[in-house]
Amino acid sequence: MAHLAINASPFHCRWISTGTEMRLEQWTYAICLRCRNQPRVVSEDECSRCVCWAPPPGERLSKEDAR
Repeated sequence: MAHLAINASPFHCRWISTGTEMRLEQWTYAICLRCRNQPRVVSEDECSRCVCWAPPPGERLSKEDAR
């Protein structure tokens, strides 16, 4: 049986607003709500390097598993 290696997006984080992921040419962005009063657009690279990355509530996914 064949196995597929699929990398999950770093946007699978508790702080990323669901449904805000967007693509512009080769870049992917989403809205980060970590600072609720100041939401901001982050790139996939910024999100993957964030020290505040955390799995969505109810999941035990580690940052390395999300990559």
